[in-house]
Amino acid sequence: YFTVSNYGKGIREAIIKLKKFNSVRIVIEATGRLEFNFIVACEKADLPFVVANPIHVKRFAGAIGQRAKTDKLDAKLIA
Repeated sequence: YFTVSNYGKGIREAIIKLKKFNSVRIVIEATGRLEFNFIVACEKADLPFVVANPIHVKRFAGAIGQRAKTDKLDAKLIA
């Protein structure tokens, strides 16, 4: 788990960190188009990604009884 800003420098930092892993797929939750710059950067870096529907993520969380909502918990849930 790590946090970066959603701007150029932060996105570049995330891409560098993610390239160190042999990722099968990077999953990012759709956030009203705020994820766009990140997915463009993933595409340019040839990193596999999928954009998850936030309703599906929320329903899955509810199905497993997870009511708390923090960035760290969301990252674990999506992973």
